[in-house]
Amino acid sequence: MKEKNRSESWNKPRRELENAPAFFSDFLSSGFLSRLSGTGFLFLCFLALLALPTRAARADFGVYESPLKPGEAKIKIESVLKKIDRNRYREADETAGFAFLFKDSFKSPFQYRIYGGTISRQLPKTIIRIESGAGDVDILADILQQEKILKDPRVRPQTEPRRLQSKSHFIAQGLNLAAPWLAVPYIAYRSPRLTRYQAWYRSLAYLLLDVALVYGAGTRGFKSRFRVKGNEGNIAAALAFNRMIGMYQNFNMVRGHNRLAEMKYVFYFK
Repeated sequence: MKEKNRSESWNKPRRELENAPAFFSDFLSSGFLSRLSGTGFLFLCFLALLALPTRAARADFGVYESPLKPGEAKIKIESVLKKIDRNRYREADETAGFAFLFKDSFKSPFQYRIYGGTISRQLPKTIIRIESGAGDVDILADILQQEKILKDPRVRPQTEPRRLQSKSHFIAQGLNLAAPWLAVPYIAYRSPRLTRYQAWYRSLAYLLLDVALVYGAGTRGFKSRFRVKGNEGNIAAALAFNRMIGMYQNFNMVRGHNRLAEMKYVFYFK
């Protein structure tokens, strides 16, 4: 009798998972998640994100010397931004002690802050500080160097300079619709916009968010066992939420990449 009850207890969660999405069914069929509390599950996802390199999750910056005077550097940098960002930038009033500051606007496919000024009156060298994601810092530095705004040489990866090829919005959004983490390798392939750290971090973040949202929707806020039946709407909404985030981010990543490809600049990246 005890063996029969034990057999039924093990088969019950498997029957509940028969209608689970194929992507998650193998993972969920182990029974691990059905015995894990909602708080514990989210804690594991949080630990997984912390285990990734912190450089991938934060903004980066670079400081470079310019052969130009601050006024000349400002004019030339604004001219470059007009070409690559098509007037989707703005000049800030608060410059944090620098002579000027250009930053992206909401419509820009890039995220950046470009400061310029001199070190001091005693050392009147012009310096340019670029703040952005790790990949975009190197992109902007490469462009400004090719425009003779930054001094050369700079420290670069040990690779040959490359010209970029355009990427397809249709492929990027199609992969994002299937699974947001699948679109990241396509966007990062032969593109300087994402470093390897950033690509790994985004992929894993999208995957963990997908699993967490689907599990939370299928358990009605971690209050019951995972079920698809009766929770179809919640699960669909959870999947749509992550894909909407990916749609916006991937659109801007591809839009910025294609704009750089049009400009015919060369870039150094692994």
